[in-house]
Amino acid sequence: MAIASSSPIAWSHAGLVLAAALLLMATGAHGQSAATPPPAPTPPAGQCPIDILQLTRCGRFITLTYVILNGPRAARLCCPPIAQLSRAVAAECLCAAFERNDDISRTFLTNEILRLCDKPPRPFDPITVCA
Repeated sequence: MAIASSSPIAWSHAGLVLAAALLLMATGAHGQSAATPPPAPTPPAGQCPIDILQLTRCGRFITLTYVILNGPRAARLCCPPIAQLSRAVAAECLCAAFERNDDISRTFLTNEILRLCDKPPRPFDPITVCA
């Protein structure tokens, strides 16, 4: 749309369009969304990407007997922090949370909690072993 006349209305529309364009460029809204956060860095292998303190209640109070007798309650304590993690990463976090237990108990607890949290191993996958 070319401005064919020198009427004050035409110039005011052109001024508004120019002001809006300058405002958009100044605020950084030219094709980038300010609401989109940068992607989260991938944690190094062997490290839990969530704060282990989120699993403190799970690791401190869960025992073999507790998991066997109170599976749903154990799931309520342990599943929310690991819900968005893959099975392998969740297993690393749980192994770290059950650190005070011996290796056999840690392995059993980790695999049982993963099962309760709907993260069972795929066919032919080995069980998770905490070392």
